[in-house]
Amino acid sequence: MKFKIILLLALLISSCTNGNTVDMLTSQIRSEIDSQLQERASEAGISLSVDSFVLTHEGGNDYIGVLETTEGGVEVQYIVDVVYDGNSYVWRIRD
Repeated sequence: MKFKIILLLALLISSCTNGNTVDMLTSQIRSEIDSQLQERASEAGISLSVDSFVLTHEGGNDYIGVLETTEGGVEVQYIVDVVYDGNSYVWRIRD
């Protein structure tokens, strides 16, 4: 019985940690993407807003995101690939 309780607590903590990881990654990556896209939009002389960014853990170190922006009055959707090893991450907006 004691083993089952410990196992249940470990699973609960693990699932909470994973949710926090996705939230943290989402926030950090959205901020980086917004900054980078704002710079490009400013250079191009258009307005840009990041409307939403949702990140989902696919498995292992792989995450996939959906980024929705409004660029010069046009709504645009991008897919963002993220690899996170627990310490650092890289992201790439698909072409």
